[in-house]
Amino acid sequence: PLINLSDSFITYEETLAPEQRSPYFPTIKNLLIQVQAQQEAQTEAENKRTIASEQLKRHNRVMNGMLDRILVTLRAKCFGRPEEAQAWGFEVRQGTGNILKPTGRADRVRALQQYIKKEQSRPAEEQFTEPPLAEVIDLYTNMKTALLARDAGVAERQEASVEIKETVVNLYNYLQLALHHLMERNYNFDISPGLEKWGFDVVFRRNGTTVNGKTNGSDEVVAEDDDNDNLISLL
Repeated sequence: PLINLSDSFITYEETLAPEQRSPYFPTIKNLLIQVQAQQEAQTEAENKRTIASEQLKRHNRVMNGMLDRILVTLRAKCFGRPEEAQAWGFEVRQGTGNILKPTGRADRVRALQQYIKKEQSRPAEEQFTEPPLAEVIDLYTNMKTALLARDAGVAERQEASVEIKETVVNLYNYLQLALHHLMERNYNFDISPGLEKWGFDVVFRRNGTTVNGKTNGSDEVVAEDDDNDNLISLL
């Protein structure tokens, strides 16, 4: 990969006296440090997202049971008057009068929010005892916290990904400049196996071009890093 090539380039450059180093050495080193930090940030963001997602799964299971408990209470409270359940955030099916259990996560969280708001607006002695309001509030708070953490992890991961792509492009460009500078300074504009000291893979291969069915016999030389996707052609 390009980052491995950058690391090899820096490692060898640091064995040289300062006056022998490439003029692109400081920039490539700084870009390498930068992209490594960005990769760490991306990993941390993904870990944050994963942890929050697992927490959400657990909270979802608890919320499912909590809604069942709330519905038992509301159906008893609103028996014969199911439309009253709407004040606690629950929809009622027209015609049958059934108090509906929210299905999607967002709808369930909104129902909890409205349920809490309604219960807090009532005198303490009139509030439902099952489930205890404190339990509902704790669950709602945990859900909101996990949702915010997950969304933050996704956003941070995406931001780091964009930054990594930009830095890798800069690394590629400066490695190209450094490569051509080495060829000019050290090898009289020629391609040499000596470039491998900086991490470049110098490949000498037979050119397969044919003329009238015959191979022309010329040699093609390519310098590349270890990842063919990041080929650095010198021709």
